[in-house]
Amino acid sequence: MLDTTFPESQAPLLKRVQSLFPRDTRIKFVPSLTGMEAGLGQSLQLGGRAGLEVDLSNLLHEIGHLIDIDDARVIQQGWGLFYPEIAVGGRNCQAPETSKAVLREVRVIAWQDLLAEQVGFKSDPKEFIKSLRWMADFVFIPVPSVEKEDSREYDARRISWLFQQFETFRATLKIEEAVREIHRKSQVVTRQLNKLGRMV
Repeated sequence: MLDTTFPESQAPLLKRVQSLFPRDTRIKFVPSLTGMEAGLGQSLQLGGRAGLEVDLSNLLHEIGHLIDIDDARVIQQGWGLFYPEIAVGGRNCQAPETSKAVLREVRVIAWQDLLAEQVGFKSDPKEFIKSLRWMADFVFIPVPSVEKEDSREYDARRISWLFQQFETFRATLKIEEAVREIHRKSQVVTRQLNKLGRMV
């Protein structure tokens, strides 16, 4: 049976996360949801699930996306983020042409780490950065050539470079900036949901 709630030990931390949002926000936390969803024009729902796991880190990641995403895509499914696709043998396949998506995730992980620190949640950004090797555009991360062709060495260099990017960006972030942006995005979400409701 799948868990549909945050672990009980995270309840006090969840209250701290909620305190970062305005009281009248239409942004809701849904532990069992993966990613985000504009809930039938009623609310923007941020999920706490990734794979089989419900955890506060997943919710903080989605809040990181909320902070990072531009206003135009704030209620678009999946934050409006998609790789270009090409047809190969009658199937659509992801065909990224740049490293924009993986670099966006680095920024989101930095916001996630800032939020985790603020609410007292233990986070390991290095593990999140390592997981980026599974993204389709990871191969576009620049690495100096190595003496012997070894994809593991290239991957390690890419991860190291991404972690440097994370540390540089993370050092510039302030919690006041994050809270301001959360409050501003909350207003943007309300306007866009109201507009969407009038269209339905």
